[in-house]
Amino acid sequence: MEGFASLKTLLFVLTWFCRLDPSTPIVFQIVKELLFTSSPPSTSIFSNLQHCHVSHFAFNDFKRGNNRHHHRIIPGMFTKSRSSGHDGTDDLKCEIEQELERSRSLLASEVITKDEVTMRLRALESLAGRWEAEQSSQGLGNSLDDMMEHLRAIQYNLPVDLGSKRPVAKFDDGALNISSMPPHAPQAVGGSELTDRSAVVTEDLKEAIFESDIQIKEARRLLGIANPDNDDLRYIEQVQLRLKDIIQELEDKSADFKKIISQHALIDEAIMAKDQADDVMKLLREFQYNVPTNILRSREAQISSKTKKKRITYNLSKISNLKELVDILSKSIEGDVIVATDLALCLNNLKRLQWQAKGFRDVQQVQQLVVRIASLISDAVNDLEPRHVALSLNALASFPLNRKEFLMEEKSRVGMEIPHTWRLEEDYSYMAREFERGEMVVVQIESKVPRFGVIGGEGDMDGSYVVYYEDGFDAKCCRSLDVGKIGKILDSDFEILKKRMIMFFHIGTALLTKEMLFACNSQDIATVIWSSAKMKIADRQVFQRLVEQMDRSSLLSSMRSRDIATIMWSFSQLGYTNLELVSKLMNHFVMERNLESAFGQDVANVLSSMAKMRVFHSKTFYMLGKRVIAMSKNEKIRANSLSISSVLSSFAQVNFLRTDLLLQLDDLFLSLPDQHVNMQTCCNLLWSHAVFRIPDAPLCAHILRLMIREKQRLDKSDKYQLHLFFLSLSAVGEELSTLLQGEDSAIISDCERLKEECKDFFMRTSSDVNSVSDSQASLARCARRLGSVEEEHVLEDSGYTVDIWMPELNTCIEFDGPTHYVVDLETGTEQVDGSTSLKTFCLHALGVRCVRVPYREWDRVRIQGQEAQIRWLESKLGLSMQE
Repeated sequence: MEGFASLKTLLFVLTWFCRLDPSTPIVFQIVKELLFTSSPPSTSIFSNLQHCHVSHFAFNDFKRGNNRHHHRIIPGMFTKSRSSGHDGTDDLKCEIEQELERSRSLLASEVITKDEVTMRLRALESLAGRWEAEQSSQGLGNSLDDMMEHLRAIQYNLPVDLGSKRPVAKFDDGALNISSMPPHAPQAVGGSELTDRSAVVTEDLKEAIFESDIQIKEARRLLGIANPDNDDLRYIEQVQLRLKDIIQELEDKSADFKKIISQHALIDEAIMAKDQADDVMKLLREFQYNVPTNILRSREAQISSKTKKKRITYNLSKISNLKELVDILSKSIEGDVIVATDLALCLNNLKRLQWQAKGFRDVQQVQQLVVRIASLISDAVNDLEPRHVALSLNALASFPLNRKEFLMEEKSRVGMEIPHTWRLEEDYSYMAREFERGEMVVVQIESKVPRFGVIGGEGDMDGSYVVYYEDGFDAKCCRSLDVGKIGKILDSDFEILKKRMIMFFHIGTALLTKEMLFACNSQDIATVIWSSAKMKIADRQVFQRLVEQMDRSSLLSSMRSRDIATIMWSFSQLGYTNLELVSKLMNHFVMERNLESAFGQDVANVLSSMAKMRVFHSKTFYMLGKRVIAMSKNEKIRANSLSISSVLSSFAQVNFLRTDLLLQLDDLFLSLPDQHVNMQTCCNLLWSHAVFRIPDAPLCAHILRLMIREKQRLDKSDKYQLHLFFLSLSAVGEELSTLLQGEDSAIISDCERLKEECKDFFMRTSSDVNSVSDSQASLARCARRLGSVEEEHVLEDSGYTVDIWMPELNTCIEFDGPTHYVVDLETGTEQVDGSTSLKTFCLHALGVRCVRVPYREWDRVRIQGQEAQIRWLESKLGLSMQE
């Protein structure tokens, strides 16, 4: 072998490479040269080779059976083969037992030097390698593994448990002193000198940096491939997995190093290596997602020798005309010339151009083509990769619908009642006995009105199916029902919607296999979860598996800000609230590298999703608000008017009141050159400032002028919010004429008419009778013992409906159930939301005393008996029995 003059040089290179990556082809070439050379090497060379081993991190991973680290090498892997005779085995057992006894004696000592620990550990690793190579039994091997784990625990200053409680080990002046020190106690090191312990940590960190450099070089080589094939793409996936592990290892080992030396050039080098690994991973991901397949790269017909299928001869990714794309795809599908993976890319391109479908006939043609392509993909679902599954589900979620089908979809969500015009046996029937997974059905639960549902799979009993019949993820939202209670939809207008839902569920089942789940990256998971939110229904099996996969630390650490924002928005739309996972996602989003790359819309999506899930974190909300303001200096990522409106609305919903931050956001909104806002956005801004108690802010006057000039139609929610804004304006003692000072009298008159119109609407809707909970009813019965009471009373001055009105005391009692509160993730406590706070403020400003009764507090009092309830309510109202 050229370039190596002697076996000594070969041994040096082998020892170096074995510690890093034995999958390197040169390693096996060297091993072959060593073991099969014509001149036998000396015994000393094999003795040195025997001690060639990797770090304990790789050894532990291999022992745990983690196949992602199959490229590592175990101790003694290249040990010289020796006879497995009886005498040799007994000698090895004797050596192992003696070494184990020495190690036990060392552990029993009160003071242990670092050199002794290292010496015993190296001896055990050498013996473990020899035992691994010569024995199949695990008896002594397990004892060796356990002892090495304990020695490494002491070596790295971790808590030790040898069957009984042992104190934590702490190094002091080069010696190990067994004392009751807290775990991970930082050690003071004078200057930049390294102790024995820091030398080991330094060596591990250098090894991680060196390995990251190798993988980064390999990744850059892959990025230079002009025409990657499927093998290249699979190898890219493997390199991405290695880079994820390396990034995590760099973080862990840097943290260990910082405990010893807070500032050192090696830390900067590790940070640089981690950043480079992050950057190259992003490039690999973009490269992987933008690689066209052979079908899309070539204009020449290709015939596979195995399948004998012709491939598309046109570069579909370059087509920008919908009609041209539809014609080519229709002909290709009829000839059965496209494989499943390319069908997914075609479906994604069709989704990209479907906006060009103008008339009913165009939409119908695109629908038929999408259904046909999705059906072919569904038939070959086992041949797909995560990227293709995500693209297919994304396209189905963005399915083109005409206006009639769109309205039908909005009225046929899970849990909604079926149309009152439907007739049994004409529009739906309970006679069917077989259903497909994902099929839209009619569900009859007890004596309630039939409602829409979706088949989630077969039930536990024969002839039963699991049906999702309510929106949400609670156990009550799905049930196993017999076929007699499940109705098949016969209305032909629902045929397209039914096919779309069935294919969405069927294609999604590809993600249930472990191989597919493990191959998913953060972008795949974000796309699939977003698609479920867009469909307003989640396949519980697939969704739960994706959430579990996403909860892995390695996957979370590689998530981009856009992926996190997409996932959190999807959670809020689906009504999925997992506070632990939401906290993890939020913490990763506010990390410096993610926050720096986030766009204004990403920040707005995270805040709005948390507000919709009724959770918040004060420090995070303030940090993200400041980040939106800082983004204004960068035109590429700065927030637009819609994003700023969403941020302010999110603050108001959770009752996050920081006047200084709010006014800065107002100034930022007013400084934007393009203020493209609709009426809903305007009303959200005005309502937000009503909650903030600053309805007289300059931004409110600006928004009112825009609304009057645009003269767009207001919907019900807009009028509701506008009335509350005008009410809060009166509560702070501000007049419309003062707010709109300098405007024409015509504009002020239009605002006054708008104010009266919104109040009339608010009064009409407030008189609608709402359902009363048992707790509120018991509170009303208790209040009657103290005076005259009116339930669900409408106050004419404000238009508000109060739960309990006591006219003699000019007091209203408001029972606050769980929907009146938001959860503070920082403290775990509840506080009233923005709407509840605004109602209390307005009622007090109008001279009405408002007493709020939290549901938790009343539940505790309620079980104590009627007399205790009366005494408690008296104290709440400030009354006494004498009065």
